[in-house]
Amino acid sequence: IFELIKFSYSCADVVAFSTEWQKNIFMGPYGLARLKHVTVIDNALVQGLAKGEVAPAAGEKTTSKLVYAVTRPLVWKNNDVLQKAVNAVRQQYPEIDVLFGPLEKADAQRKMQTAYVVAQVSLGDISPNMILEALSYGKPCIVTEECGILDKIRPYVTVVDPLNIQSIANALTTLASPQGYTEAYARAEQYILKEKRDWKNVAQDIIHT
Repeated sequence: IFELIKFSYSCADVVAFSTEWQKNIFMGPYGLARLKHVTVIDNALVQGLAKGEVAPAAGEKTTSKLVYAVTRPLVWKNNDVLQKAVNAVRQQYPEIDVLFGPLEKADAQRKMQTAYVVAQVSLGDISPNMILEALSYGKPCIVTEECGILDKIRPYVTVVDPLNIQSIANALTTLASPQGYTEAYARAEQYILKEKRDWKNVAQDIIHT
């Protein structure tokens, strides 16, 4: 499979990645430095909704202590570590809980609306749409250093070490406090105000590549 993918890249006129992070990982193993045109086309930072979908109210605060972490049940999503961190935080905040899913899309959106924080503590994620969607709703988010879009979203999120339960627990504890939540909420709101890249921008970049 590796050799077939490598051959496919060699036949391409253009190889486009969605993040610089991913491009740097692929450059060496797949010999992409030999190709004429390897580029990065960033995903939309403001996630649009499909026709007929209703967005949760942007920037709506909540008194819930639900940690939204609805992802596929894959090992590298690191959900077992997140669960251990939540269990540790329950000593101080017994009302805290975590939701892993899976859920239907409409139900997932409603749950995201009522969550107090959206957390993705994966061992690696190229461009996590869940975090982009949550930020576009103004939700405080927790991500890890192993995130391909961290250079774009770092000012708006709380960053943790995915291998360190205490790092995640500390972030959850801070966000569970009134002051910590208010500060994280204010940072997430700035995302809505400042980030304007949408799918039209992506399409234009593809056309002009």
